[in-house]
Amino acid sequence: DSCLTVVPDTESGKLVFKPQPNTGDTVRECEVTVTPKDNPDYVCTTFRVLQATNTFTAELEEGSPFTFNPTSRTLSVPAAGGDATLWITYASSLSATVPETAGWIQAEISDVDGFRLLKVHVDPETAGSGRGSAIILRLQSRTVPVGDIKINQVGAASGE
Repeated sequence: DSCLTVVPDTESGKLVFKPQPNTGDTVRECEVTVTPKDNPDYVCTTFRVLQATNTFTAELEEGSPFTFNPTSRTLSVPAAGGDATLWITYASSLSATVPETAGWIQAEISDVDGFRLLKVHVDPETAGSGRGSAIILRLQSRTVPVGDIKINQVGAASGE
């Protein structure tokens, strides 16, 4: 039973990859080898397919100025900004990146006693309109995305 089906589209010359959902705790890997129909011993190319899992859990450290919804994986941040720490349970080492457009968020992740420690800093929001972005979590060894943590910050005009 394979977790990946490859369907060749002979008219367009394309391969269509159809993965099954990865509900386990580990990244799945497989190789797809492309050969001509009339010469299966000749290898044209090989694709390595990596499928991450987004079944990680995250918990906000107590006493944070932020609030965290584990179901939607959303950090709610007051207009004043601040610092927060999240403990992430995931089987592999991770890295954290923030989109360039969200220069107001800094995120750093490290491994501590088998857990992932995500330290987040959010600058104050003074424009009054609020803003949102995300921290993208990736497998450190292969930069495969495993999920994200959304950031929603209220505007200064809301009185928070």
